[in-house]
Amino acid sequence: MLLKLENAMDQLDLIDILQRFGVDHHFGLEIRNIIEKIYKNKDQLKRNNNLYAMARDFRILRQHGYDVSPEVFKGFLDDKGNFHSSLSVDRKGMLSLHEALFLSTEGDMILDEARDFSSAHLKEWWERIGFGEKSSFSRDRIVENFMWTVLFAEEPQFGYYRTVATQVNALITTIDDVYDVHGELEELEIFTQVVDRWDINAIDSLPEHMKIRFLAIYNFVNEVAFDILKGNGHNIIRHLKKWADLCKSYLVEAKWYCGGYQPSLNEYLENARISIGAPIIVVHAFVVLSNSIVLDSVGLGDYYDLIHSLSIILRLANDLRTSKREKETVMYLNQLSGT
Repeated sequence: MLLKLENAMDQLDLIDILQRFGVDHHFGLEIRNIIEKIYKNKDQLKRNNNLYAMARDFRILRQHGYDVSPEVFKGFLDDKGNFHSSLSVDRKGMLSLHEALFLSTEGDMILDEARDFSSAHLKEWWERIGFGEKSSFSRDRIVENFMWTVLFAEEPQFGYYRTVATQVNALITTIDDVYDVHGELEELEIFTQVVDRWDINAIDSLPEHMKIRFLAIYNFVNEVAFDILKGNGHNIIRHLKKWADLCKSYLVEAKWYCGGYQPSLNEYLENARISIGAPIIVVHAFVVLSNSIVLDSVGLGDYYDLIHSLSIILRLANDLRTSKREKETVMYLNQLSGT
């Protein structure tokens, strides 16, 4: 494939994929010959305001030891020498630019400006939602959540799934913290009711940090549902409203804790299989990864037993992993209280 491709952009696309998969060493000679030829004709690398392609070309050439001037990014600067603010909406281009910055050298003034520009706008995937600013008590683990999705689906064709799954995991984490750490029981009951009703007009009854969380879920679900509807004509929003089930399970655990109630094993597992988050994760994976034929012929109900079993396994595995630390914490707290 490398030898058959004649267009430099296609060649660099494939080289980039091989490097990301970690198999480029099998094609070392071919890659070196292609990159040397591209470098000799580097003046032809005009990307017509394609920030993604320009940044990728710059990165790959520098990775292979070629001295490419950061002046290639001048076309993306305004009259004041700043990157055009309109570039901030190009998420793919911004990420490509940020990756290229790791190949900067001392004195690359344009890349210094690019670092500030890309870092500020990339952090906005997440900061504009306001979880960190409004909820210092909540875990902010967006990178961990993304890496977790990569372990499940690393192939290039699953890019949209990784985007959706990362947001699902991040939302689950921060909502879990509301129920476990911060929310008063009365507030949690109201929040659960609002999510269950799926009523945007009911958020005025919530504290600010809960308003933000409900709006984040609400907007996220509507965005994913719109993407699926636009892509294959299926309205899957009713499936994505399963967030209410997750919140109800968290509320049950909060009530048990506040009331000092110790559930039986069956009671615990019946609720914990939902609170582990697996059903909501699987639902989003199903609607995002399934093609239109599958969505036409198969319903989520057909997989209920499988989802149930998967959720129990995940819950027990999670409890086994954390039980030692939790026991040590309880013992430490008992020692402090003298009990």
